[in-house]
Amino acid sequence: MSKADRERARHTRMFEQWLAWSKSRSPEDKELQLLAYQFEDRHFADMTLTSPAVRRNLFHYEIEGDAGGSQAVEGDGPFLDLCSKRWILRVRTLPEGVSGQCHYRRHTISVRRGLDAVEHKATLLHEMIHAYESQLSEPVREWLLLDAHKRMAKRIKPAALRRYINASTHSLFHDHGHAILFMLKSLELDLRFGWDLGTVFGYGRKDLFA
Repeated sequence: MSKADRERARHTRMFEQWLAWSKSRSPEDKELQLLAYQFEDRHFADMTLTSPAVRRNLFHYEIEGDAGGSQAVEGDGPFLDLCSKRWILRVRTLPEGVSGQCHYRRHTISVRRGLDAVEHKATLLHEMIHAYESQLSEPVREWLLLDAHKRMAKRIKPAALRRYINASTHSLFHDHGHAILFMLKSLELDLRFGWDLGTVFGYGRKDLFA
């Protein structure tokens, strides 16, 4: 079986799993899915590449016209979301100390059962950042990193922002899943919800960023 055939078979299995889940979702799973879609619409226009500002700056470029001069063109950039990609969102009993999980290849997000309201939302947001990052190409991820830094530099004092970045650089080497773009997006979400910085990031960042 060729690599392309194996990949098609994997996507077929994923669709079948999503279909089975969609028919047997628990009420908790339905609520989690609805919350994720609400979060996506309100807070992830940058990472889903649906923000007009992102599309204007990332996918617009100029080409030379037939009669000379330049002509503005909008490239056919992708749109990312959890719905079209058919992600499975579940509330589950997870191992001790684990609040959430995101399995990229399985397109599955799990949130621990029994969390309080803030932890439940923050954990879902945390795993959603992982989900979107997993769908981004490296050049787009780099562009979003620079854009996120520019935006956050207007909302957080430069010295504090540098300290947060320096405190997170070890993630580049020890846990690539929580690198700088992840950290910046998590801080933006903390500010939007009025939470202590580091709430969405977790892993002790709330104390570290205090």
